[in-house]
Amino acid sequence: MMTIIMLTKRLSVAQQWYFLLIFSFALFAASHTLPTNTLSPRANPSSTAPPRGALIVRQKNPLPGEHPSIPDAIRALRGTKGPQTIFVYPGTYTNSCLT
Repeated sequence: MMTIIMLTKRLSVAQQWYFLLIFSFALFAASHTLPTNTLSPRANPSSTAPPRGALIVRQKNPLPGEHPSIPDAIRALRGTKGPQTIFVYPGTYTNSCLT
């Protein structure tokens, strides 16, 4: 802070205000950077491959362990704890379910 005061004593009043305005903006911008490590280690939302451990819904030709409908995958969640992921492959799903 001492350096700032010494620098502003050498400047005119208009220059002091300009300097303080720029300095304040820089300080504000530096203190409001977006955190990059707050995202949980999940799949990319635009991913085309299911993340590890996800329940998979595939309407056409589901593989063993996959579910043909979204309600089936939701029923498979019963009794599980913690966050779970259901990955739904593209298709037209006309099921309805109550959660």
